[in-house]
Amino acid sequence: MKNNGRRFMPPDNRELALRREEQLPAEPIPQYGQPQFLEEETIDLRDYLAVILRRKWTIFAFFMIVVVTVGIYTFKTRPLYKATATIEINSASSRVTPFGNDAQANLINQARYLKTQADILKSRTLATRVIEVLDIENNPEFNRKSSGFSIGAITGFIKSLFPDDKNGETAGLDQEKLKKYTILKTFLDQLNVKAFAKGGRGSYLLEISYESHDPKLAADVVNTLIAEDISFDLERRIQSSKLGHRYLDKQIKKVQAKLEASEERLNRFTKEHDIVFLSQLNKDSEGGRDIETAQLESLNTELNKASSQRIALESQYNQSVKNPDNLPQVVGNTLIQTLKEQLSKTKEKYANLSSVFTPKYPKMKRLRSEIRSIEKQIRKEKRLIIGTIKTRYQTALKKEEILKKALKQQKNKVANLKRTAIDYRILKREVDTNQQIYELILKKSKEMDVEVGIKSSGIHPIDQAVVPLKPFKPKKVLNMLLAVIVGLMGGIFGAFVIEYFDNTFKSPEEVEKNLGLPILGTIPHIVLKKEANRERKFIELEALHAPRSAVAEAFRMIRTSLMLSAAGAPPKCLLVTAPQVGGGKSFISLNLALVYAQMGAKVLLLDCDLRRPRLHRVLEVASNPGLSNFLTGKMDLKTITKPVGEHLDHGLKLDFISSGATPPNPVELLNSNIFSDNLEQLKESYDMIIIDSPPLLGFADPLVLSRVADGTLLVIRNEQTPRPVSRHACDLLYQVGANILGAVVNDIKVRKGSYYYGKYYSYYHYYGKEYSKDRKPELTGRLT
Repeated sequence: MKNNGRRFMPPDNRELALRREEQLPAEPIPQYGQPQFLEEETIDLRDYLAVILRRKWTIFAFFMIVVVTVGIYTFKTRPLYKATATIEINSASSRVTPFGNDAQANLINQARYLKTQADILKSRTLATRVIEVLDIENNPEFNRKSSGFSIGAITGFIKSLFPDDKNGETAGLDQEKLKKYTILKTFLDQLNVKAFAKGGRGSYLLEISYESHDPKLAADVVNTLIAEDISFDLERRIQSSKLGHRYLDKQIKKVQAKLEASEERLNRFTKEHDIVFLSQLNKDSEGGRDIETAQLESLNTELNKASSQRIALESQYNQSVKNPDNLPQVVGNTLIQTLKEQLSKTKEKYANLSSVFTPKYPKMKRLRSEIRSIEKQIRKEKRLIIGTIKTRYQTALKKEEILKKALKQQKNKVANLKRTAIDYRILKREVDTNQQIYELILKKSKEMDVEVGIKSSGIHPIDQAVVPLKPFKPKKVLNMLLAVIVGLMGGIFGAFVIEYFDNTFKSPEEVEKNLGLPILGTIPHIVLKKEANRERKFIELEALHAPRSAVAEAFRMIRTSLMLSAAGAPPKCLLVTAPQVGGGKSFISLNLALVYAQMGAKVLLLDCDLRRPRLHRVLEVASNPGLSNFLTGKMDLKTITKPVGEHLDHGLKLDFISSGATPPNPVELLNSNIFSDNLEQLKESYDMIIIDSPPLLGFADPLVLSRVADGTLLVIRNEQTPRPVSRHACDLLYQVGANILGAVVNDIKVRKGSYYYGKYYSYYHYYGKEYSKDRKPELTGRLT
């Protein structure tokens, strides 16, 4: 297969198709400056505006549904009036016990108290009293029967389907009780009690409001509710005081009995433990200490002194046993020192005489006896000193043991005394507590006796409810304003949701971005003004019958792009195909052949759609015999070639080969050597061959034809061809090695305010107003 020196791009490199070697040089051309790069993708507000314009009827439909529905509801709803009153809740007269002076705790108490009062105002007891006072059961407002079709009737019907009886309160009620229950529930639903909005934190004001279709009834209900609440509060307070008094009387007797019992236990304890003076148990006596503790501290001090003395004597005693000569008592003893001097002198005499006399000499014997006597006296004196030290040490040791024993006994005595003091204080504290409780309850009982006669309500009306002059609901202006806002915002949101799930192409930029193919041209949408076949045929031959139209100019632009698609070697055999049925490939194939023929080229239009051909009907020629007859060997090439140029317009060199009879095996015929060999011969006879083929998805015919054609032109139907289908079609073409020259976006519906509207509208105005009298590209419609 010839590819005219063009290199095919792999499927995963489609974006590089924009930089073909034949179109963009690898190095920048000095005369044209630096190479261009793709700009960073940014959010363009014109894209959002295009979505809104494209889905304007969806937005308008949603807007009208919301506005009309809200309008019907607003103007059909019966007016509702609201009466409001303000009361003050005096917390000083309440039984709420404050937790302290903390500000946060006080605010919590206030909120709890106001919430309790609001719940009382919305209680069934008060509601029943108001209903009885105003005879609401017989009021027409609560006995109105809805007739005909109305918003209230619809609402009542819906509520009847979903009854609000979670606790089964209406189960087993007869008709009369059920009616009372319904009136009571309706009354409470229309009653509202809340903290006064302008009061803020620290306010004891409550706002009471009631909604009704009768303005006078709304005011009467609020004022009657306040009056009944005051009466109910007084009755409740008086009853509470009586009950409290009876309760306190019982408590006084119980506390008095407890007090007497605790005093009896305290007296019995003092007798059992022989407690005569309280100073025996108080630490504050005797200068801040009790006697036993002071004695314990004295014994502890004496024991420390005795231990120190014993340790010192024990050290002297140990030294006297080991080395008595170094004892201070020995060293400082004058007798021992005198004896040692005598011993030294006697030994010196004995030594001097020993050099002259023998030891048996009488004088020598006497001196030796004297030495022994002196040494004996010295040893005796040392034994006396050591004995004295030992005696003193034993005395100190015995004294320490005696003090230890006495200290232990005193500790036990102090511990027993402390336990006795603790038990005594527990009993004494119990007596004091019972005494205080008894005095407090007795005081409270006397206070309640006084309060019963001067009791007043803590509820004070501030603003009485007046008959409202204007309805509270419905708020017509606000409802309609919200309906307009919700309608517009919801419509726009819905439009973008639909746009998100719509996976078709909306502009040539999307085609180029998603498929990575250059856009060789775009065809605007054309609307038929008449449904006659003559007019339809006129549209199919747009480039011939309306050469000054925007559509004809678009085909000439595509022709120019194809001629410049490959430098020096434009494609001579062009395959025109589409991803799916309805893309407009036959329309583009025919008009491309016409614009090529209009510039003087010899053109062959080859209808290879052997399954569902339609070009022969537009050109008004017979389909049989045709291409299938030739490929099966029943006809020669000259017989099936039909010159249609002269028939369409004088001077056009346009030949046409129809599809022929529908064969059972179109792919095998198109994939045969006969077709490819004869196509090469036709390339030498014609300047341009344009092949119309079946759609890509579902048929292998275009894939076979793309291998023998010099280039493939992919037709994308704007707002109809899905993106996944188009990507899959490109993948199939790349897999067989097809040379995809680019894409043509067909049936673009230009809209005012959009970029394409200005571009294509300029085509029409460039020739003046002459063409506008007959036909021009429209903003909506369907291409044939």
